[in-house]
Amino acid sequence: MTSGPDGSAPEADAATWAARLDASVRDPAVLAGAEAWLAADPRRAGELLRAQAVLQVMTGRALRQAPQPARAPAAFPRRRLLGAGGLLAASVALGVALLPRSGRIATDVGEIRQVPLADGSTASLNTATTAQLHFSGRERRIDLPRGEALFRVAKAAGRPFVVVAGAVRVIALGTVFAVRHRSPGVEVLVVEGRVEVQDSDQLPVTLAAGERGLFGTEREAEVAPVAPEAAARALAWRDGRLEFDGETAAEAIAEVNRHNRRQIRLLDGARAAEPVFGAFRTDDPAGFARALGTMLDLPVDERPREILLGSGDGGRPGDGS
Repeated sequence: MTSGPDGSAPEADAATWAARLDASVRDPAVLAGAEAWLAADPRRAGELLRAQAVLQVMTGRALRQAPQPARAPAAFPRRRLLGAGGLLAASVALGVALLPRSGRIATDVGEIRQVPLADGSTASLNTATTAQLHFSGRERRIDLPRGEALFRVAKAAGRPFVVVAGAVRVIALGTVFAVRHRSPGVEVLVVEGRVEVQDSDQLPVTLAAGERGLFGTEREAEVAPVAPEAAARALAWRDGRLEFDGETAAEAIAEVNRHNRRQIRLLDGARAAEPVFGAFRTDDPAGFARALGTMLDLPVDERPREILLGSGDGGRPGDGS
């Protein structure tokens, strides 16, 4: 995208308009200026929406919503807003109008997505994750049938924030927490505040900041403290990184494979328990495989659809299978 008329970066322009709309949402001149800026380049709508999402996260509240004027100003005519581009521009200018209260949000393999929600909360979805939103006047419920998500919950008296993952219900008590489907069970990690976890017919368990629990298995819930640096490593995927600090090669490969369609296969089973250390990009399985091959002194065979580590019955190197 081209820079602004004053030479500024498009991200800076979008951030400026997001702040103006939030601070002066009743000012027709600001709305008209935003409309003109959006109309000059169709890509600016997405930039503004992203800037508004960032502003919402930074301020910890929902962006203010502009009231509908009794009569639209001439510079901001309602009929223009009903066009394909104008409708999007109007929704962006109104901030929370695009923030979902219900419906499905999802990520594909390798995709990471942060979604601002209508109540001022945010949901960060990791790879291959599906979430179904059910927000009402009584409850804010998110069904998480697969994947992993981090939730930063805005306080709303009388409207509990509930995440349902299989048979596990996680009720936020003003907090930041992550929920992840594992095999077996559901893992809950609390970063800030507290949550109550209800697991089938077992007694509810309260987790505080710095605690992690595994629920939904046939055994009793497993709860353990987690150091801040370990919690940060577990959530490094938000920045497109995977960090390992002694996980086995098999565990590290499984985590990298979760983020990529091009899969890594370890042919030397005797090396599966070797520890792995380091930080890697979520979208670079080849780079991870090469680093792991160096660590374990194993040959690496990069193929179009898979990467083979070690020697074994994986086929003849370079055959493209």
